[in-house]
This record gives sequence, structure tokens and C-alpha cells, in this order.
Amino acid sequence: MNKKNLLEKIICELEQRLVILTHSAADADRESQQEQNVPLSQIDHRALEASMLASAQLERVREAQQVIQVYRQLPVRPFQLGDEVQPSALVELEHDGRSYYVFLGPQGAGTVVDFDGHPVEVITPHSPLGEELLEKQVHDEIFVESPRGIQEYRIKSIA
Repeated sequence: MNKKNLLEKIICELEQRLVILTHSAADADRESQQEQNVPLSQIDHRALEASMLASAQLERVREAQQVIQVYRQLPVRPFQLGDEVQPSALVELEHDGRSYYVFLGPQGAGTVVDFDGHPVEVITPHSPLGEELLEKQVHDEIFVESPRGIQEYRIKSIA
């Protein structure tokens, strides 16, 4: 698996999200400036609420731009057998008899991309799974507490 291509797919997915967020922010800004949001009385807060929504949407756009910038500058590190899981690792896990892939990224948790026919989910070192994966090696088993109880994972490969 070529991690540079994986990184490009993650950036592409993040950019698609940014487009959606940008449109939402523009819509919220237009809404906040419409005449119908002019307060009719002292207790009418439509304009304030619309303005707060527009401001929050704009902040989400800024955060998304920062995440994309972080990924554009992320060095792609190759991992060898015996290396420990560190940020930028693509990890194949076995859970309940099935394999799945996670990319340990600096941000952008929850992003899922299709890569070489497999879904790859971005997790961060701050997530319960990411925290447990750090500094583990191939064949190590980890245990993660979840709402469904303790989940067991085995590391099959690190790239």
C-alpha cells in the first residue's frame, strides 16, 4: 500500500468536506443578514442566533483548513517489521475475526476513505483506540473500553 496515495485520498476527502462547510458558512452568513432576521422586539433573538450560527460555521471552516494544511505537511514515514505504531502509521487490525485498517493521523478523526479496496478510518492518538495503539508492534493485542464492553484487537501489520 502506497501511503502517499492514502494521504492524497485523505486530503481529497477533507477538501470535499471543506467545500460543504464553506457553502454552509456562506448560507448561514446570508441568513444572518436577511431582513427577516431584524429583531421585532427586545426579546426577539433571531438576528443574534443567526449571527452566532454564521460565526460558528466560519470557525468550522477555519478548523477544516488547518487540518488540511497539517496533512499537506505530514511526512510519510515508512514502517518496518519491529517498528512501533507512531503517528502516520497505517495499521491493519484484526477484531472479531475480521481485518480492518486505521490511519493514525494528527487530526481529522472519523474520516474514512477507500484505499486499495479497503475502507481506512483516520483515528488520532487522542482516541481510545489510538492511545492504545501507540508504541505497540505487530502481533500485539490491545484492549479498548467501549459502550459495548472491552474490545480486543490484534495488530496484523504496520505500514
